[in-house]
Amino acid sequence: MEKTKDVLDKLERAKMYILGSGFDNETRVHGIGLLMELVEQGDDEALFLTGKLVLEGIINLKEGFDREETGMNFLFESASMGNMNAKLMLNQICYYRYQKNIPLNTKNVNEGPLVDFEGKQIIINRTGIRTPVDAVLTYKDGMNYLHLSLNPIFIHLDDSVEDEKKFEKSVLDGFRQWAGMYEVFGGQKLAVEIEITDKNNAYDNVYIFSISDDTVDIASKLSSKKGKNLLDNSEGFAFTGARKWSVTSRKAIYIRNRDVRLNDYDEIQDIAKHEFGHVLGLGDLYAYDSLDLNGIDKGRYSEIDAYHVSGKTYNLVMCNHHGVISNNDVEMVVLSFSENKIQEYQKNGKFKEISKALGNGN
Repeated sequence: MEKTKDVLDKLERAKMYILGSGFDNETRVHGIGLLMELVEQGDDEALFLTGKLVLEGIINLKEGFDREETGMNFLFESASMGNMNAKLMLNQICYYRYQKNIPLNTKNVNEGPLVDFEGKQIIINRTGIRTPVDAVLTYKDGMNYLHLSLNPIFIHLDDSVEDEKKFEKSVLDGFRQWAGMYEVFGGQKLAVEIEITDKNNAYDNVYIFSISDDTVDIASKLSSKKGKNLLDNSEGFAFTGARKWSVTSRKAIYIRNRDVRLNDYDEIQDIAKHEFGHVLGLGDLYAYDSLDLNGIDKGRYSEIDAYHVSGKTYNLVMCNHHGVISNNDVEMVVLSFSENKIQEYQKNGKFKEISKALGNGN
């Protein structure tokens, strides 16, 4: 959303009064007041600037507030609104923490085909007409590759999407965000490749439904009781099997139009990125009472501590769709396809086993 002249003027004055030289303390306090007015209005740039200044110690906090968590909260909220400066700073902080928390002994990194924590070679060759996402792990010229390919089928249950081509491109761009270079299982390099195909087999598809408030009941009938609950309370839901996730279970993603979000293409991309994580066999990291998910406290797993924001919130894709995809997330994808079993971050009434990727470092 384009900022008004009043907002831009207030931002510039706040920056000048707080950061400029030659101003007395009273003027500086006035500048902080201007900034807080914009924060209360939900301005993304003001939230970013406040988080940055809190972390840098330029804005002082009342007694009892944790500087790091408070600053990270402001950045996280700004990043969730699409502010690129906040996303960049938040991700840089998490990356620095990760490098510090998960030291790698490069002398002991395996060279050759990918192996697990016990040194056993990992084999993945999941293909066929009943695998909605084909997964093949190969080793070539000193590099491990995980090639994931899928055929998407889009179904629009109403006309709430203004531009179907842009919507579909945003969804596929969200899927493609999982591609890249990662370090897994003790620092082994792994290149993840995402291929979008145009096959149209009866089972070998990933279905993407766009829905609105008018068609949410229709979509609920197509999914499950859990799906209806999620669709009633969130922007997206991935159906990955009538009973449980497996390589061959049906895969469908529902993206709901809430507050005209089906035409916010950056938001669609991030929602699709999170839901594709479920398609790839990952559970949720966040707390959700109706699903018996309690979230994860900081300090339980060193792999995700680097991405901690505050409380049980993490700057990670399976906690919040605006979050990043980490080495650990990709490690879990490797395990889901090699073991043909969903990888959970936390236990609940149905899932009792936590992924081996948690608690083993990198």
